Amino acid sequence: MPRPPVRAKERTECAELKPAGVQFARVLFGRHETSDVRAPVWNSRQPRVDRHDNKRTQVRRSRFQQSAFLIEIQRAALCFLMPGGERYPLAIVETIRRARVSVLHFVPSMLNVFLEYLDAKPSSVRSSFSTVRHVFASGEALAPAHVRKFNDLVAGITGARLINLYGPTEATVDVTYFDCPAEGNVDRIPIGRPIDNMRLYVLRDGRQVPIGETGELCIAGVGLARGYLNNPGLTAEKFTDNPANPGERIYRTGDVARWLPDGNVEYLGRDDNQVKIRGLRIELGEIENAIREHPGVADAVAVVRRPSEAVAMIIAYIVCRHEIDLASLKRRLKEVLPEYMIPNQFEKIDAIPLTPSGKADRKALPEPTVSAAQSTSHAEIGSMPAGSRV
Repeated sequence: MPRPPVRAKERTECAELKPAGVQFARVLFGRHETSDVRAPVWNSRQPRVDRHDNKRTQVRRSRFQQSAFLIEIQRAALCFLMPGGERYPLAIVETIRRARVSVLHFVPSMLNVFLEYLDAKPSSVRSSFSTVRHVFASGEALAPAHVRKFNDLVAGITGARLINLYGPTEATVDVTYFDCPAEGNVDRIPIGRPIDNMRLYVLRDGRQVPIGETGELCIAGVGLARGYLNNPGLTAEKFTDNPANPGERIYRTGDVARWLPDGNVEYLGRDDNQVKIRGLRIELGEIENAIREHPGVADAVAVVRRPSEAVAMIIAYIVCRHEIDLASLKRRLKEVLPEYMIPNQFEKIDAIPLTPSGKADRKALPEPTVSAAQSTSHAEIGSMPAGSRV
């Protein structure tokens, strides 16, 4: 039987507010007050953030609104990095130390860069995190490797907790939360459960799917925007009536997800990230997570490139901690991935390019060098010449 939607307890604090204004950051005509205030109200009631968390830092260039509301609702102080400081881990460390920051908010790609910086420094640098109690991650999928790295480098020393958040701008940013485990084996990180006044559905062909089956994640609740400014066609496409609960308005995220037996929701990637090669479905996020499990890999991004109309290749861009044995990496991947999902080529780069908001910028990745022989054979991986390729 399909699982009924998880309904968080309704809260009158949010329901009584009136919609107003335009979210110019993403050109959404949304419920500015109603939706933007609900996440801070939820945060203020949770044991993870309270009035003792007196300094909050956003390690990103955007999302000022929610932090500004936190100042008023939680009596917290918002601490800004210097302009461009999110690109310099030392600036983050110095800001934490100087301002005694207790709450941090990262995009996972930027969190990984920061953790790699800490890993290369003596433990005395990590001791500056003694004031940090909570670290939020959102904006991208948080990988198990990120959580294990955080637990080893930060949580094990300071006791800080990592919280995974999920939510699109169309539902006013954060919609779900998951408290990441602080110890033990971590093999997957769900996006969790809905926050107050929000409801989740996993739908396929107009019906809710059973536990464990995949479908499109849809969102309902007071956080939904009223639509896209001056774009009624896209509004009608993405904001629709709920086929599983007629009369209820939902936002179709385009994200693939499934319910887990414990009541959490697992995010499986964007529907447009699930590509097909020779009729086989490829999940790029699954490939990236598998590559990150190699101890010599600091980070990875997988993309599909088409050197010709007849050929599609999986290219993995990897950031290495040290020189790695390609054969060893391939053996590890074959243990956890089907043969057709093994990357056809690996490109070694110094760092994953990031967008201004801290997400992995796939469009800025360098073009791979693909030989005619590789294109013909779908890129059988062999030894790579010296230079930018592994």
